[in-house]
Amino acid sequence: ELWRHIGNVSFEHRLYQVLINYAFRDNGYKTKIEHDLGEGRRLDVYATKEGQSIGIEVLVTDSNDYTNLQQTTGHVDKLIVVCKDKQSTYVMEDWLTSTYNPEQRAKIKPVTFSQLMKDLKHNIIP
Repeated sequence: ELWRHIGNVSFEHRLYQVLINYAFRDNGYKTKIEHDLGEGRRLDVYATKEGQSIGIEVLVTDSNDYTNLQQTTGHVDKLIVVCKDKQSTYVMEDWLTSTYNPEQRAKIKPVTFSQLMKDLKHNIIP
């Protein structure tokens, strides 16, 4: 039953979602895992506090297709893209810089999972 509940993502992906979800809750955010944005689009974690909305997308596999992120930015004030390691974060930074104008780019923050968890432990939202 656990695998049916987890769905079409890896155990690592789901683990990151759950840990991030609880860390945001510990910082006073209302959160939801697999938040439905409509039109078949979901956020891995959605967090709100004092009128601010933050979307979190978890990327644990290397992929060159990040176009789904473009549809997400209009639904949140900030989008945090959680990468599994520094190399993936650098790849994401390069893609964002080449894809978005500076105003749009300012809404999106790629960060490693480990750095995000350290930041959230100290009540820092990247």
